[in-house]
Amino acid sequence: MSTLGSLGLKQALEYLRKINEIRFGSPPKPIHELSILGRFNAWQFFQQSLLFGELTKTPGLKKRPSFHLIPLKFGLVVVSFFGILFLLVSRRKVLIYTIDRVSSSEGKHDFRMDGIYAHLKRNRIPYVELVHTSPAGWFRNLLKRRRPAIFLQAFDAARILSALATKPNETLATQDFEGPPKERAFALVRYFFERARIAEFRVRCLRRILRASGVRVLLTIDDTRHYNELLIACRLEKIPSIAFQHGHFTKYHVGWLKKWETAFERVVPDQFVVWSSYWKEELGKLGSYFPSDRIKVGGKPYGDTSQHSQAKKDPSFLTVLIPYEKEADKEALAQFVLSCQALENVQIVFKIRPDMSRELQLKEYGLENNSRLIAGSNLTVLPHPDLVVGTYSTFLYEMVERAIPVAILKTEQDFGEGLLRNGLAELLELEGISRDRLEALAYTPEDVLRARKNRLVGAEPLDFSNTLKGILDPLLGEEGQLAAAINRPAREVIP
Repeated sequence: MSTLGSLGLKQALEYLRKINEIRFGSPPKPIHELSILGRFNAWQFFQQSLLFGELTKTPGLKKRPSFHLIPLKFGLVVVSFFGILFLLVSRRKVLIYTIDRVSSSEGKHDFRMDGIYAHLKRNRIPYVELVHTSPAGWFRNLLKRRRPAIFLQAFDAARILSALATKPNETLATQDFEGPPKERAFALVRYFFERARIAEFRVRCLRRILRASGVRVLLTIDDTRHYNELLIACRLEKIPSIAFQHGHFTKYHVGWLKKWETAFERVVPDQFVVWSSYWKEELGKLGSYFPSDRIKVGGKPYGDTSQHSQAKKDPSFLTVLIPYEKEADKEALAQFVLSCQALENVQIVFKIRPDMSRELQLKEYGLENNSRLIAGSNLTVLPHPDLVVGTYSTFLYEMVERAIPVAILKTEQDFGEGLLRNGLAELLELEGISRDRLEALAYTPEDVLRARKNRLVGAEPLDFSNTLKGILDPLLGEEGQLAAAINRPAREVIP
């Protein structure tokens, strides 16, 4: 059984499609035509949050901003005030937007942006960070980074406390839903109406800050949930925005996909740097709203795609690795672990996420009392896997990059269908697990593994540092070079 909450992913995706057709206003128009500043499509902002937040968790939507978070917001405002002052006084040209994680080996930033931080450090390019955080751990992470920061949520505080934060009073209409109640759908729409108004307020604040700063380029993780207001502000202030891929893409990554036509502009970065041609093609197959000419194949900013699987040292012994996956069918995977441990000379390794509690991850899988399980987060000290088994995660693609055999455990989910559809992994049935089957997967021929790797990353993986250098060098030069590189008119005026 899935642990997603009130709806499984398949059901939630269909329910989201129905929500997107709710009509509002007079005359009625589809909710997906909700806009901000009278120019930009805003409903796209909320697709990923709806699918992986509100629709796949236990019902209990907060219908208005949480006033019990006001003390937290006050702290973010104070810290951000000094971060903004630092940005304005220092005149730094590079602004980084990132998620509030300190998962790198140095404990200073999100490891998925390793290549960006390494390039800036190596070339002595100073920067300031704008961070999307969460109530848990924001101050601890600030102390770990030991750098000034501006928090995106700081701009919400004034908006929430203002008299403008009134309940939207739009007329909503739709046909009756099958399954979850229509009332919940309407509550979701009204909540995100309010989020759209907050988004507009964020844009106005960010524009003023950027206009007074020395920022010449935005480097951002492709966080389609939260970076939209910043992209709009940069666009209106003629500041180039460069986004970088941080994970895999599937039909459930609705924040990246085009699900409707709109009369308003879609919010996209000036360039979107993806890891390889495989991912540019995958976005095309899935139907992304990112224009093809803005998607640049540039290499991966983290990890080492040159690594290769080591030869098996003990043919009589099998090591099977299972990664923690947040949205996995954890009961099925726990049953797989027990089935494997019942076989002779089969060792199970559980790869935990370094940014989450080890105990919580094991407990979610029901493996906290499994004494035969080897668990850890560092692949360099864990036993080398002969086979990796999971259901969908980016980690599985990383194992393909290392030419390690990957299998998708068959469950009710189809989240990992891209790996199967593109021949990067094989399907593994839970029923009838045997050592012969595991051995057949573990002994996938070397030429097959290399072909999978080349399909994913290319025969000669691109050097990400060279890609970033080619992007930044013309943008961080003299003002004349900058204008030529951007080739844009003067700043646009939107009241």
